[in-house]
Amino acid sequence: MAYNLAPSPGISATGSSPTRLDADASPCCISPQAGADAGPVSGTHDLHFLLVAAAINAFFSLGQYTWMSTWLPELYPTRMRATGVAFVFNAPRFIAFLGPLIAGALIADFGGYGNAATIVASIYILGLLAAPLLPETRGVPLRS
Repeated sequence: MAYNLAPSPGISATGSSPTRLDADASPCCISPQAGADAGPVSGTHDLHFLLVAAAINAFFSLGQYTWMSTWLPELYPTRMRATGVAFVFNAPRFIAFLGPLIAGALIADFGGYGNAATIVASIYILGLLAAPLLPETRGVPLRS
């Protein structure tokens, strides 16, 4: 429930962030916050703390889908816009299907669920590093 209810305010809060900030700043603000709550989860057994951490994670990690759908179409010309956006939204799913298959091995190799979650959550660092390399689209007309 905590992970399913928290995205609604996250989506509302991040929906207008590309218009308030430079487009590159939105993922740079959201990505580290989405991955940051995995660290304190390592080694804890407090259910209430885990529920709060899940809600914080959902707020930021699922809230980012709003800016993705407003910012990504601006990166592609019209003839390939739908393909580019669909690829960006769905390509991670082709990688994520491995998660349930190797979760047990990751948990065993990293010494527990908290450590494995922290390592897996570090993927947000890649987004943080990649976002400033994308072109700024604020005030630029869509390419045809």
